Amino acid sequence: MSTTPFTSQGYRVIRELGCNLNGGRVTYLAQRINTEEKVVIKEFQFARSLLQSWSGFKAYEREIEVLQGLNHPGIPRYLDSFETSSGFCMVQEYKNAQPLSVGRSFAVDEIKQIAVSILSILVYLQNRIPPVFHRDIKPENILVDELINVYLVDFGFARIGSTNVAASSVALGTLGFMAPEQIYSRKLTKSTDLYSLGATLVCLITGTKSTAIDTLIDEDGYIAFKHLVPQLSLSFIQWLTTMVQPKPKNRFPDAATALFALQPLDIICLSKARIDQTELKFTATQINEKLTQTITVINDNPETPLVAWWEVAPHPSDPPHTPYSHDWIDFSIRHSNNEKIICTVTIDTSYLVSNQIYHRQILLHTNSAVDIQTIPVKIKTAPLPITQSKKPYGSLLLLLATSGAMAWTGAAVAAIIAAVLMTVIGAGIVVVDDIVFGAAVAALVTSFLGVALGPVFGAVISVMVAIEIWCVIRAGMSNLTGVKPLVLTTNLKKDFSHLTGLVIVVLTALLGSCSGLVLKTGVINFWTVLAIASTSSSLAVILVYQPIRGRRLVAKYRKSEERLIKP
Repeated sequence: MSTTPFTSQGYRVIRELGCNLNGGRVTYLAQRINTEEKVVIKEFQFARSLLQSWSGFKAYEREIEVLQGLNHPGIPRYLDSFETSSGFCMVQEYKNAQPLSVGRSFAVDEIKQIAVSILSILVYLQNRIPPVFHRDIKPENILVDELINVYLVDFGFARIGSTNVAASSVALGTLGFMAPEQIYSRKLTKSTDLYSLGATLVCLITGTKSTAIDTLIDEDGYIAFKHLVPQLSLSFIQWLTTMVQPKPKNRFPDAATALFALQPLDIICLSKARIDQTELKFTATQINEKLTQTITVINDNPETPLVAWWEVAPHPSDPPHTPYSHDWIDFSIRHSNNEKIICTVTIDTSYLVSNQIYHRQILLHTNSAVDIQTIPVKIKTAPLPITQSKKPYGSLLLLLATSGAMAWTGAAVAAIIAAVLMTVIGAGIVVVDDIVFGAAVAALVTSFLGVALGPVFGAVISVMVAIEIWCVIRAGMSNLTGVKPLVLTTNLKKDFSHLTGLVIVVLTALLGSCSGLVLKTGVINFWTVLAIASTSSSLAVILVYQPIRGRRLVAKYRKSEERLIKP
């Protein structure tokens, strides 16, 4: 704080408000001793800044000259000035307000109110004859109080009239906020201060510090801010873009025109987002399949840019995830404009257990009136790759019984045929008049046909007839149920190959035939035992191995699912 008390001039210093040592300026909050009115004293300490003495003195004179002729509620009034041992002091009306450069959050309607207030002050300045150009509008020089009353301060760089700026005056202003014509010493226009105000509003709505305004200026000299404020209405973005055009002819011609264009605008015109589906359902047909569906977010208010992003709601079975990344649910944008956003939702079922139903929720975040919408998601994963269908044991038992019955019948028929042949042959031989020889031949034929050829013939006939009867019965049953008639191995295709199914049918028929012959003839010898043992064991191996193999595969697959995400 300065050691100068200013008591001899009738003021008592309360505290220091600001200090610019390079410029040799110190600002104090003070109080008039006789009235106790709070004032602001701006001291120009030329003795402390010899290099700035001349420019500082000119700024001091200029500010007094400008302020003495101004009377506006948005501009603190000039009250007094006096000399000190180190320079000069200027006294102004005190406003209990903070500059925009101090971090503070404003509502959108408050931002518009600030813009309207500054434009109203500029309209007042530009309507003066000659007009007044502030030339240093920036966040530090705009004060806003708790009631959003706005004040424009620091007229040290102000200029009365629009004559060409001298080359020595190039530095009068703040880079980043100065209009190009101000930087290059060209003629000032009523749109010059509009550029500075526009840059200030860009800092305000984007949260950019005034010292970092240069980071928003692209290589062509334009202030690029649209990508930082997607929530703003297109009309306001266009208005602000016009304010900060590098060429004066592309800006509003004056503050009155800019104010007239701003007043009917909404800074944020909320979009009205709706989705074309209220629920997403996915069904997988293969293991590890990736499923995709599209969902469209429709903007019912295309005048406002629609911004949308997705998040998967937390679920106790899912691993921890961020709002932007999920293990097995992914989102991508296929198409986007102001009218709609088409998103692709991808489900990777390789992370999920087979033959299960998963329920999740995805959250749609938008800049619309309803900022979060919830969409339920249902995923049905594919069944196990190992088929566990019901085995055709009933059909095989039917075939076994049919074959046995036909073999028993075939053996009986063979015995009858053998008796008939014996009678015919014996009668023929008797005619030859050799009774003994005829009887012997008849006995041999009877024995051969009845014991050997009879069972073989009966077995072949029984197998053929049994298979035919079995197929007819199966086909008839299927027709009764409205199912397409079955062929020989249809009932076995789901679990066995065509060849294996045919082998099973033949083995079953042979086993039934052998069993039927043994029951009919009562002959049990090595060959009959071998036939029954070989067919039954072969059949048992085929029928038992397949289920065991299937169970092993299922167990192996289930073990691999232990690392997968549960429903």
